[in-house]
Amino acid sequence: TVVVNGGRFSAKSFTATVAASVGMVENNHRIYALRQTMSSARDSIIQEFTDNMELVGHLPYFNVNKGIITSNCNKSKIVFKGIQASSGSNTANVKSLKGFSCLFIEEAEEIKNEAILDKIRLSIRSVDIEPLTVLIFNAPDVSHFLYTKYFAEKGVEGNFNRIKDGVLYIYTNYMDVEKKHIPKNIYDEYEEARIVYEKVEEDIAAVHTSYELKKHDYYKHTILGGFKNQIDNLCIPHWDEFEEWPEKEADYIL
Repeated sequence: TVVVNGGRFSAKSFTATVAASVGMVENNHRIYALRQTMSSARDSIIQEFTDNMELVGHLPYFNVNKGIITSNCNKSKIVFKGIQASSGSNTANVKSLKGFSCLFIEEAEEIKNEAILDKIRLSIRSVDIEPLTVLIFNAPDVSHFLYTKYFAEKGVEGNFNRIKDGVLYIYTNYMDVEKKHIPKNIYDEYEEARIVYEKVEEDIAAVHTSYELKKHDYYKHTILGGFKNQIDNLCIPHWDEFEEWPEKEADYIL
């Protein structure tokens, strides 16, 4: 399993789709690419795959036909599917996945049901290539099964970059990307938020303006891709769980 998470403009999708293209050309991977709906796949990931295949010079090796990209030099392919129809019913067909070698899910945080993911994941059963599951996502809150399954239960932080228990973790943020690839107005906005974030982090228990707290959370969760400790709009937004009573004074006493 490969877990790719991070913030905005962190090149998660770009890197994963380029790697998938290389895996198809060099390792004969057959990829089952999922999004929550087929319309969302058609609008984004299919175009991204073809653009990046062209960028690395692989597009001449493939034939692109709506929801499927097939190789003309080996048995590799990508089939794009949606988990749900527009009606909301589950439509992902898991009966014909035996020949696939890779499950590739972008925006995996949109999948709310772990059972659905496991049903599809365990149906990828290639025998000539070790099956892979690639999960790419922006960090949800800690109630999501992705956090529980791949981070909390394994004792792994959100910015982990190693292999543990058969899972390869890849974390990136905008600072891992060359500045020239980020529009100047967006980069300047991120840097402005970073300054506020670092100020608040220096003394999190101090009194901060609502603007500072909003910028802090925006940078931490959206730009850096940190997991949210809670749902939005809580009365006491800054809290954490602990097993031993901390030595420092509490921020709030009720």
